[in-house]
Order: sequence, then C-alpha cells, then structure tokens
Amino acid sequence: MRSSGQLAPPEVPGLLRVRTSVDGAPEPSALSECSTIIHLAGRAHNFNTPDADEALFDWSNHQLAVKTAHAAIVAGVQRFIQISTVSVHGNWSQEPIRENSPIRTLTQYSTSKWAAEEALSSVCANAGMELCIVRPPLVYGRGCPGNFVRLVRLIQTGLPLPLNSIDATRSFIHVDNLVHFIGHCIGLPAERLSPVYVIADGSDWAMPDLIRAIAKALGIPARLLPFSPSLLRRIASLVGRERDVDSITRSLIVDWSEARERGKWRPPLDHSEAFQSTMRGFAS
Repeated sequence: MRSSGQLAPPEVPGLLRVRTSVDGAPEPSALSECSTIIHLAGRAHNFNTPDADEALFDWSNHQLAVKTAHAAIVAGVQRFIQISTVSVHGNWSQEPIRENSPIRTLTQYSTSKWAAEEALSSVCANAGMELCIVRPPLVYGRGCPGNFVRLVRLIQTGLPLPLNSIDATRSFIHVDNLVHFIGHCIGLPAERLSPVYVIADGSDWAMPDLIRAIAKALGIPARLLPFSPSLLRRIASLVGRERDVDSITRSLIVDWSEARERGKWRPPLDHSEAFQSTMRGFAS
C-alpha cells in the first residue's frame, strides 16, 4: 500500500512485497510474516466499455480477493481488509449512505465488488479471520485516475457546461485520507473494528460549486449555464449515458459517523487542504 502524498498510515509495520502465482494470487508462504492483509487489487476504470467482459471484472474484483483470503487463512493471517466501493449502494441516493443502506449494484464493477464482499464474509467467518470491508466514494488526489480528472479536463477545455441548475451534493475522499483510514483499521482492536465502513472525509461538494472551485484553482473562468437536470437526464438516457449524468446531477452523500464515533478516526487532511493540495498538482 502506498500513498500519493506525504502522509503515512499510523503505526503500520513494514509492508512486504508479496510473491504471487501466475494467476495473481499470493502464495501462502509469502504471507507467513503478515498479521493483516490489505486487498486493493481490482479492475475499475474502463471508460470506453465500462460493462464489457463480465468474466474479467468477476475475476479481478471477486475471485482474486477470495483466493487471496484463502492464502491468508493458510498463512495464519489475523485480519483481512477488503477495499470495496460505495457504489455497491448505487450511483446516487436520496438518503445519506450508511453501512446498512440497501445494496443496489448497477454495473459490472459494483456487482463484482459486492460478490467479493459476500464471499469474503462467509470465508473469513468460517475460518475465524477478522474481516473489515471499506467502501469509499470517489477517491481524488494528485495524479488520480477516474472521474475527478475527467471533470478537471472537461473544465480545462473552456466549454460551457449546462450544470448551473444542479443542486446535488456528492461525497469524495482524498487518497491520503483513505490511506490513513486503512492504516487506522490495521491498528484498531477487534472490539472497536466494524465489519463494514462507508468512509469519506468531509469533501462534500455541490457540483456547480466544485466546478467553480476547480476553475478558480486553475485560473480559468467557470462557464456554467442553467439547464433542467431532469431534461439532461432524459437526453442522457437516449444515448446510453444515464449513469454518467446521474453521477453529476444526483446526490450521493456518505455518512461516515461509524468511522468517526466507534472507530475514533479523524482525517489528517481537512477537506479544504485536501482539495487545494490536489489542485496544486493539476495546476503544476
């Protein structure tokens, strides 16, 4: 596990370079010195054909996690931390997302992540290995891939964007805060460790405000036009881009009070500092 910034997880022992088999799963012998496994491997960003190749998504995000867990059990690992996604709860929600919110998988990515969660819950329970599932929303930071950088590049084009009428709010998490939280989960005693966390860091943005903030940080004007969000969604549905537009025009707010209250976690970067750090990377 490695952060893109300067922060390191607290009290994390030396992290090992793990030897893997031909199929990518680790050999149990490679895990013999580990007390905790953090499993982040997976397939996520595939913008050209996001629902293509169901078997590849299932292998990368589901089966590989289960194979790694079996190797960890053989090696005597005590705790398995699986990095999943808040999108197992859907692409948007009228209510804040909590750990017990309804499951609503809409893509091959979220379906495969949920399959991994279900399988790991059974495997780890039967073997007596502690399992902690972490569901982050969109992760951003310097050099980040995915939808955040797509939005930045769209703003950099200077094109007018019909998004000024949107009142949706979305939760994000900075990569260094996510890394810090994962490190925090390593050290939590079993009685304070929740089996599932939805996690964010206070980086909650209304889309027009986020666009203005990005444009200001880049020193360019934000060209926002008023346009009906419902009409925008109807147009998107006609061209097969409904989910993309939902992620801009509908809310998804993460209630991470479980991490704050039971887990006693606080993000080392506040949301303002996290955003400014990210934008300095893009500006440079």
